[in-house]
Amino acid sequence: MDAAELLVAVATPVAIVEPGAERLLVTAASGSFRCMMGHAGDRPPDLAKCNLRFDPESFQRALVAADAEVPEGSPSYAVAEGEFIVWSAGGLPFRVAVRRLASGKGDPVAARYCLTAERYGISPDGGPRDQHFFGQIVEHSPDIIAVIDRQFRHVFVNQAITEAAGQPPAEFIGRDHRELGMPEELVHYFQSVYREVFETGHEGKKEFDFPAPDGTLHNYLSRVVPLVEENGETRVLLSYARDITERRAVEAERLALERKLQETQRLESLGLLAGGIAHDFNNILTSILGMASLARAHCLDATGANALAQIEQSSLKAAELCNQMLAYAGRGQTLKSPLDLTALLRETRDLLRGSVPKQVELRVSAPAERLMAHVDRPQLQQVLMNLVLNAVESYGERPGVVEVALERARYVPSEWRAAIVAPAVDEGGALICVRVRDQGAGMDEATLARVFEPFFTTKFAGRGLGLAATLGIVRGHGGGLSVESTPGVGTLFTLALRESEGASEAEDTRALPREQATSGHVLVVDDEPSVREATRLMVEALGFRVTTATDGMSALACMDADAAPFDLALLDLTMPRMDGFELLARLRAAQPTLPVVLMSGYVESDIRERFEQDDQSAVRFIQKPFSMDALERALQEATALL
Repeated sequence: MDAAELLVAVATPVAIVEPGAERLLVTAASGSFRCMMGHAGDRPPDLAKCNLRFDPESFQRALVAADAEVPEGSPSYAVAEGEFIVWSAGGLPFRVAVRRLASGKGDPVAARYCLTAERYGISPDGGPRDQHFFGQIVEHSPDIIAVIDRQFRHVFVNQAITEAAGQPPAEFIGRDHRELGMPEELVHYFQSVYREVFETGHEGKKEFDFPAPDGTLHNYLSRVVPLVEENGETRVLLSYARDITERRAVEAERLALERKLQETQRLESLGLLAGGIAHDFNNILTSILGMASLARAHCLDATGANALAQIEQSSLKAAELCNQMLAYAGRGQTLKSPLDLTALLRETRDLLRGSVPKQVELRVSAPAERLMAHVDRPQLQQVLMNLVLNAVESYGERPGVVEVALERARYVPSEWRAAIVAPAVDEGGALICVRVRDQGAGMDEATLARVFEPFFTTKFAGRGLGLAATLGIVRGHGGGLSVESTPGVGTLFTLALRESEGASEAEDTRALPREQATSGHVLVVDDEPSVREATRLMVEALGFRVTTATDGMSALACMDADAAPFDLALLDLTMPRMDGFELLARLRAAQPTLPVVLMSGYVESDIRERFEQDDQSAVRFIQKPFSMDALERALQEATALL
C-alpha cells in the first residue's frame, strides 16, 4: 500500500497539493477531505475548481507563510506553517493548516504542500445535504451571524458582514476586532460583551453603532449567546447583529409625532383655558375701563383726570397680557392678508431705532424685490421686534452687532428636524426666511430647552411672554421657528413663512363721515350687569338713548314692546338662553338694515367666520375691554356701512 492509499484511509481531512501555473492539483487526499471538497472521482481534482470556497489571496498568504524560514533556536521538528479558511461543499467552515513538504534529507520538495483541515465552527448533525441547506440559511440571512472563540477571534462570519463592513468573511476568520483595525471603543465594547457571556453563561443583548463602508453610521442590535457542548463546555459564542437603523428612524419619527400630538393637545387645553380667562377677565376689565373713561370725561380736576388715565392704561395693559396668553396658545387675534415682508422689515427697523442701545449696531439686509406672505401684520411685527430685542439684550452692556437677513428658501425637511416647529409646507415649498443673528452671551442646552416657556428668563423674574407669544404666533401662521445657540458664541433664530403670491392688501382708507349721528335709539344686550351698565353709560354719554337687555330672549321682548325700531344694536356674543349670533339673525329678520356692533371677550378671529358666513352687512366687532373712544369709533363704523 503506497502513501496515497494510506492517506485515503485517514479520518482527518488531509491532502497533498501541488500548485501549478493555472491550477492547484490535489495529488492525494483522505476520504474526509474528498468529502469536504464534494469530489468522489478517481482523477486528482483541481482545488481551485472544486466545490470548496476560499479566498485566493488568503491561500497565497498561507503558502508564503509556509515557505518562510524557521526562526533560529526553534526545535528540530519545527516547520513553517500558514493557514487559511475554506467553506466545504456543505457550507461549513474549516481552518486549513499549510506546511511545505520536505524530503528525508531535509531538502524541500518542489512545490508540494500538506493541507490539514480542522472543523472550525458549529453545525447541526446530519449529512452533507442537511449541512448544505443549513449553510445556505446562514449565508442568506440579512443579519450578521458570527461565531467567536475564547480569544475573541472570529471562527465564522456569514456574507452579511460584507455589506456591513465592506470586507469579505475570510478577512474576519481567525482575527479579533482589534486585529481588524476597528476603533478601540468598539473593540472594548465587543470584548466586554463576549467576556461577560463566557463568564456568566447568560445571553448578552446590547445596541451599538457601526460605520458603513460609505461612512454613514448604522445602528445594530446585538445578541450574544453561549454555545454549550454535550460535556457542558463552552468554547465558542454565537453572535448575531441586526441592522435597526431604519427601525430606529421610524421609532424616532413616531416619538416625534407623539410629542407633537402631546404638544398640540397641551396647546389646545391651554387655548381653552386662555380663552376662558380672557373672556371673563376682559368682561371685568370692560367695566373698569369703561367707568374710568366715563369718569375721566367728566373730571374737571387735572390730577384726577391723570389718575383715571393711568387706570385706563393699566386696564389696556392687562388686556394685552390676555392677548399674549392667547397668542402663546396659537389663538391670538389674526387678520391675515398678503403683506410685503421686505417693506415690513424696513418699517420694523425704523421703529426699533429708539429701542436699540447706541453700542449695538442693527444691520438689516433684504432684497430689493417684494417678498409676499399671507400674515397678520401687527402679530408678525411683534415677532420681529421680539426676536431683535432678544438679540440686543444678549449683549448686556457690551457693544455688538445684530444681523437681520430676509431671504427666499425652499423647505427641506431634514434641515428642520431639530426645529422648535417646522413650517407647514410640502417638501420643496417656497419659504421666506428671516434670520436674526447675534454674537452675544449664547445659551446652554438647559436654557435653550426652556427659552419659549412663558415668563422664563435668565435675567430676572416676571420677564413676560415675548418669545412664548412669538412661538404661538408662528404656530398660528403655519410657520417654522428654529434656534441655534452656543454659550459665548451667540444665537441664531430662523423664522420661516410660506411665500404667497399677490399684491399687498391696501389699507382701508375710506374716510368716515365727519358728522356722525349723536342721537338715536341703541339696544345694548349683555348678561354681565357691570359690563351692561358701563356700556349703557358710555353710549348715553355719546348722545344716544339706550335700552338694555340681559340676553337674547329679553332683547326680542324689548323689540316687541317698543313700537319704534332701533337705530343700532350692541350685542354680547356669549349669553345664556340665546347667544349673540342667534339674536343677530333674529334682529336682521325684523330689521334687515339694522347696524350691529358685536362685542366679546374672545378675539375677533375666533368668531369672525361665524358672523361673516351669511355675508352680514353693517356688522362691526369690538373686543372687550374697550374705552369710550374705541366704542365711539365702532358705532361710527357700523352706521357708516349703511
